Amino acid sequence: MPDRSAAHKAVDNNYWMRQIKAAELTDDASILVVGGDRDEFASLLDHKVNASYVDADNLDSSDVLNDVEEDSLDAILVRDALWQTKNPAAFFDKAQAGLKPGGHLVIIEPGITLVSWLFYSLGRDARMNFKVDPLADDQRPPRNLARPSLLFTKLENRIAFMERFPQLHITKQRWVSMLAGPLSDIRGGYSLIPESAVKGILDVEETLSPFLARWLSFRLFIVMEKRAKS
Repeated sequence: MPDRSAAHKAVDNNYWMRQIKAAELTDDASILVVGGDRDEFASLLDHKVNASYVDADNLDSSDVLNDVEEDSLDAILVRDALWQTKNPAAFFDKAQAGLKPGGHLVIIEPGITLVSWLFYSLGRDARMNFKVDPLADDQRPPRNLARPSLLFTKLENRIAFMERFPQLHITKQRWVSMLAGPLSDIRGGYSLIPESAVKGILDVEETLSPFLARWLSFRLFIVMEKRAKS
């Protein structure tokens, strides 16, 4: 069996690089990173930035996030955190206030497609609830894999998001992680692919993405830009 940790890390780093590129970081940028290992993330940066970090499972009670000053951040990068929080709207309130005009909020979260739904449904704890308002306060239980898909792919919820956070303009939305992600992170901590195959499989994903991503992907990739108040 291939080394799961090496293959999974290679995929994970590829996703971080996508987020870093989308954030358009420059030297001395002030950023907030939600989720991920700070040492591994810092090793991927080409610029010297001022970074603060929040654990993905600590989003609701983070003093770091609560202390963010208005118009102080050039970017917020979020990984696998919104599906765990009990109050996603409170996070977006803070993000909208904390970003500078022109700053970017870049998110990668679980996405529910035909294949990923089947995969998650086979687990002992599916943690998918499609009947909730994804912007409701104090959601119980807080962990809901369906929340990002409900928020960004269901029209009525997307309209509600735009009305509630008018300065957060969605500039990119893509389905990602068709093959390399799930194949390198099988339940039980196994990988079906070696690290050396990750790049090639990611290239195949890019080629197939326009045709199959909506049905086979496991993640949503969202980029928002903060617009100045009108």
